[in-house]
Amino acid sequence: MLYLWLVLAVVCVALMVVLFVGSMFLQGYIYTEPSPQMWWAAPAAGAVLGLFFAVWCYAVASSTDARPKDIPYDTFFNFRTHVDMVKDPVTVIWAVKKNGEKVKYARFREAQDRYSYKDTSSVQRPWRSTGVVAIELEHDGEKYRFEEANAESGSYQEFVNDKGWTMKVFESGPTGQPRKFRATRVLANLFFNFMHLALWFVCLWLLIRFQWSHALGLAICMWLLFTLAILPMMLDYAARVAVARQATTTTWLDVPRSAPKTSRRG
Repeated sequence: MLYLWLVLAVVCVALMVVLFVGSMFLQGYIYTEPSPQMWWAAPAAGAVLGLFFAVWCYAVASSTDARPKDIPYDTFFNFRTHVDMVKDPVTVIWAVKKNGEKVKYARFREAQDRYSYKDTSSVQRPWRSTGVVAIELEHDGEKYRFEEANAESGSYQEFVNDKGWTMKVFESGPTGQPRKFRATRVLANLFFNFMHLALWFVCLWLLIRFQWSHALGLAICMWLLFTLAILPMMLDYAARVAVARQATTTTWLDVPRSAPKTSRRG
């Protein structure tokens, strides 16, 4: 976590320098002379933006759902509207047939990030969707049952439970990763991304004193630059910090407590 704060501090200082030098040059070229308050306005704008990036990265680093491939509060072009129940496909699922029969399927790794399900017989037959009306699985000691949903013509089969979790079944079998739409996650992502753009505009217009039209154009350019090139690296590192914190917490909780010492009486 300390290294993340150091990275954010470097970004903040770099923003101050770039805003000062870049604004002095642009305003001297576009206008008669640069703003006389540039000496404090540019550092103030850099501090405001740096603080916002720190809050954004801290939100990711402190999230229990964050990981590099699934950042809960991501940039505008990368954020996801759904949350996964599990990080990796569950190891075992049961296919429930119309006659009540349950067939157990185990997870097999096909590639680094690709899995399939095969039954637990000696033949290890691949998944068969014929006659399957429900799917059952266990997660954190709790059983989940997913009923077949009415799928549109030509779409993949879906199974839904009473808590809103959905699992799709493709040609190779179920994903093994139930997911749910999270309106709060969508709102949080929209807040971070539009606030990012708004802060660039406000800082360039009200602090550094560009004309509003110039400030808007520069704000869009800087927003795109940070959204596409800089923020993804910062948020990815924040997600790695979150994973490391979770691993440390899990390890600490798994350490057995030593038995209390008993005193001997002579």
